[in-house]
Amino acid sequence: MDCSATAWLMHINEAAFAQLLTSARQRTVVIRAFGAPFDVKDTLKARGYSWHSGDKGSNKGWWTEVDANAAEEEQAFLNATYSQGGGPCAPMSLRPLVFA
Repeated sequence: MDCSATAWLMHINEAAFAQLLTSARQRTVVIRAFGAPFDVKDTLKARGYSWHSGDKGSNKGWWTEVDANAAEEEQAFLNATYSQGGGPCAPMSLRPLVFA
């Protein structure tokens, strides 16, 4: 059903596929807010962070995906939000899909 809906969207909106490709090619990074105290939960959630429960072997914590150019700004936000936010920012790079 999702494939049919996507195909229909591409049919009725000619620019949709170009927008999809442009979005897929953007370089993004995942920022993790390790050690964030409970009292900043609502602030992180309002900023678009999601909670990862650690149920798949990874550490528990808040995370968000941002444009690669916004990584330093996001680190500054974390620095201002809680004291442990000032640690080294080591975002995980996500490579864009490149269609030949």
